[in-house]
Amino acid sequence: MAACVELPLPERVEKRLVIALSIRVYGMGSDGKPFNQEVRTLDITRDGARIDGLPQIAIGEIVGVQYGQEKSRYKVIWVGEPGGKREGQIGLQVVQTGQTLWHKILEATPEEFRSVDPGRIL
Repeated sequence: MAACVELPLPERVEKRLVIALSIRVYGMGSDGKPFNQEVRTLDITRDGARIDGLPQIAIGEIVGVQYGQEKSRYKVIWVGEPGGKREGQIGLQVVQTGQTLWHKILEATPEEFRSVDPGRIL
């Protein structure tokens, strides 16, 4: 059995806001079964989020995300390695630019309250 190696994440372009928002994520798991689950964000940006608590899902999958009454589609861009420090975490990026669900929260949060790389402090 080959050892799992956790690759470094791409360099951050935008500062992230560390915040736990209750969201609903739905789609198809890598086991072929549909899921519709409430989870929380770990941090957010204008175009994406890092979340925790979804079933196993593959990179490249498109999932639906609902925050309040708003919905948008997101692509899974990375998945934490089993046994690694990001196990169970998933990185999402909005499919259609401008369709972010938490723009009001980000607009109301001053830049100095955001972090360049909150994932490194976990």
